[in-house]
Amino acid sequence: MRMTKARLLEIIKEEVENISLSEAEPEGGEVEADAGEETKKDVQRVGDKLDKTAGLERMLGAINTPQEFHQLMVMFLEKASQHPSIKPNNVKRSLLQLAKEASGQ
Repeated sequence: MRMTKARLLEIIKEEVENISLSEAEPEGGEVEADAGEETKKDVQRVGDKLDKTAGLERMLGAINTPQEFHQLMVMFLEKASQHPSIKPNNVKRSLLQLAKEASGQ
């Protein structure tokens, strides 16, 4: 399966949003309504920045195998999880949620 540039950007944006939403979740696992509004603005800002990054689509166009896509996602998640505002457990939770959604559950 070949990954398109648009799908790759969409997946990265979704992951950024999921990580941000996980960060806003209280211990009970439910997202607070006002925290979600703020998070969406933050995620939108990151997504807009990704859209404006010069050469990003060209670079993503070189990612054309499942192995390359996997390596790119691992690299992205490692960089994201190193940021102090993103807890590693939230990265894991987001990935599990994405896997669940992908499997149709």
